Amino acid sequence: MDLNMSQGLVQQQKLILTAQMQNSLNILQMSIIDLQKDIAKQLEENPLLEYNTDVQDTPDVSSWTKEIIDARKAIDQEKFQLQNSSYTSDNTMDPLNLIIQKQTLKEYLKDQLVDLVETPEILNICNYIIENIDSRGYLSCTIEDIIKDLNISSSKIIYALQLVQQFEPNGVAARDLKECLKLQLIKNGIDDENLYYIVDSKLEAIANNQIKQIANLLNISSGQAQDYFDYIKTLEPKPSRGFYTGDVENYIIPEAYIRKVQNELLIIKNDKVLPRLTINRLYKDILKDETDTEVIDFIKSKLYSAENFIKGIEQRDSTITKILKIIVEKQEDYFYYGPRYLKPMVISSIADCLNLNESTISRAIKDKYISTPHATVKIKDLFTGGFKLSCDDSITSSSVKNQIKNIIDNEDKSQPISDEMISQTLKEKGIKIARRTVAKYREELDILSSSKRKVFK
Repeated sequence: MDLNMSQGLVQQQKLILTAQMQNSLNILQMSIIDLQKDIAKQLEENPLLEYNTDVQDTPDVSSWTKEIIDARKAIDQEKFQLQNSSYTSDNTMDPLNLIIQKQTLKEYLKDQLVDLVETPEILNICNYIIENIDSRGYLSCTIEDIIKDLNISSSKIIYALQLVQQFEPNGVAARDLKECLKLQLIKNGIDDENLYYIVDSKLEAIANNQIKQIANLLNISSGQAQDYFDYIKTLEPKPSRGFYTGDVENYIIPEAYIRKVQNELLIIKNDKVLPRLTINRLYKDILKDETDTEVIDFIKSKLYSAENFIKGIEQRDSTITKILKIIVEKQEDYFYYGPRYLKPMVISSIADCLNLNESTISRAIKDKYISTPHATVKIKDLFTGGFKLSCDDSITSSSVKNQIKNIIDNEDKSQPISDEMISQTLKEKGIKIARRTVAKYREELDILSSSKRKVFK
């Protein structure tokens, strides 16, 4: 064989191998939802791909125990109830994105507009205002903007705005946070000038829990200032909360269900959410008799693509299953007893067990979920670093965060515990953690510092 030709074949084989690997890696890192979309796209673009209707929907259960069958039935019932509650009026359901049917804020406001006895001109302005309310429930345009667009006097616009601001939910159509809170005070029949003053001028003091400063400023007791702060915190800064805003809610589909069956942990793959694919045999038969080289090349190209796509899905399933088996072995206590028993686990340990690259493991767990006996969780969240205990054991950072939260939840609110004291308390339990790390974890838990947590009685 000619040397140049031989080198060309080797290079071509390397390119083909790279393309195959790239295809497999792309499929591996897809979530089930993304893979569903990709399968639909491939079925549309590749005539050689088709649904495998010969595959049995129900697996052979002859060797299954009653408990395993019951576990599968329970899982199927869970999925049925979720899907059944998400059907639209015509009984169709988008498996990729289930929308919770909710009334929008604008619809709710327009329902209230019907009851207004006003002139058509005022109703038109009210409609314009409602259409310009943003996803938070605030008015997104200025009075000047409305004057320019409708060519109407400012007095009529302000009157219409005040009408809309009287609608439910309280605080709607405000132009900023202060107005939103003050509208709620008015609707609640509050006439205490101190409350209006704090909302108008001292909102930052609430965020920083500056109770003593406000007490001194208003010449009131710290307890009364605390009451003001507590009341203002009950007001709603986002009037649209609870209404459908038009944002799509992604439907989480777990890769597998981990269930306890006869004192064992069983991995039940969620294999019904992805269609089984096969190669259309008709096109293979065409190749036998076809003489047109363009047609032959086209069919061969599509055949190669279809076979690689099916292999990629099979490899994805195999890799994820292997990873889940190792995770279940390493985190047995977590699946049996709950989040407190999650052990430190790193990607490299799984990679070593399976003789795979860490990057492959990272791709395989990216955007993937599993349903556990306790909750549906991201697989990625089961991987966490750890802290050394006094003995040779270790504890996860999430467990440390839970302990920090428990300490703060049970503290005397009039004398909150400092980060240093929390660090010392954990050290007494054998957990070596610096004050700075306590502060970092506290902030990640959205817990204020001790000075800002103080409550005056």
